[in-house]
Amino acid sequence: MSLEAPAPLAYQIPEACRRLGLSRTLLYELIKSGKLRSFTVGARRLISAEALVEFVRERESNPQGRAT
Repeated sequence: MSLEAPAPLAYQIPEACRRLGLSRTLLYELIKSGKLRSFTVGARRLISAEALVEFVRERESNPQGRAT
């Protein structure tokens, strides 16, 4: 039996920054520009694990493109 916790479905901003290796400011710029999807629950802004994967895949398919 595995005691490993399942991967989170969504991340708060600080964890999303760590996972992407980006600053908080840049992460918010990406959200504001629509390049990174996010949602809110109450006062918390969250980014789904799926949105993080999509963001990375889009950047991999366009390596010449800038993140901002």
